[in-house]
Amino acid sequence: MTMENDAENISLELVHDMQGELCDALNSLAGKKNNGLLDKFVMYMSKYINMAADAYVPLRKSSKLDASKLLIRPSIEAAIQILAVQKKPDLLYRIAYSARIQDRKLVRPSAIKSGWDYDAEDNKRWCRFEQQYRAHFPNHALEQKELSLIDAATTAGVGWYYDVYRLYSRFTHAALTAATGALNYTDIDDNCHMAACVCSGLEAVATGGATAPHLDSFRRRLSALGESGGGKQHN
Repeated sequence: MTMENDAENISLELVHDMQGELCDALNSLAGKKNNGLLDKFVMYMSKYINMAADAYVPLRKSSKLDASKLLIRPSIEAAIQILAVQKKPDLLYRIAYSARIQDRKLVRPSAIKSGWDYDAEDNKRWCRFEQQYRAHFPNHALEQKELSLIDAATTAGVGWYYDVYRLYSRFTHAALTAATGALNYTDIDDNCHMAACVCSGLEAVATGGATAPHLDSFRRRLSALGESGGGKQHN
């Protein structure tokens, strides 16, 4: 029990420290010129991871492990998308197209019921987006095809991590195995997975000009966690 508590404390401290640096890194981007749509997308995904990790840490500290697990799956999804567009920037268009299709399925019905001319507004937004996208990326092929997360993960070179995403989906989808505690064996790996997501966000915004003075140290600490068995090593 003591060894497990030590592993939890060490890995949670890393999540806490990296989340603090990610928050500072995002704030350091204020007033800086970015390179347009791609940088904005990466920033928003990193902000999402930061928001999740900011809630995750106090839940773990108060021993609310079951609640904390609900924040891991969306963080992995954001991290995979960051890695995918970094590896293949023209996937950004497919991610945006996928989001539009999903919004039309999920948002459109309630919007129409409330009297909102959803189709007209959606078409205007999409036309503006395509104009901006063509201006930023004139050489990209605008492929109107939805992008699955497994395809994004495979393109990013982290296809194996999609299985981790699927595992944590059991918690967010209220699977019986999660509700009964049968999946609590993942406790030892939770912090390492969250730390890997935060590291992906921190690396991404640092590449975009954010200040991240301890990034190399965080990478070494995360690698050490992976080598000690606290989750798979982050690449």
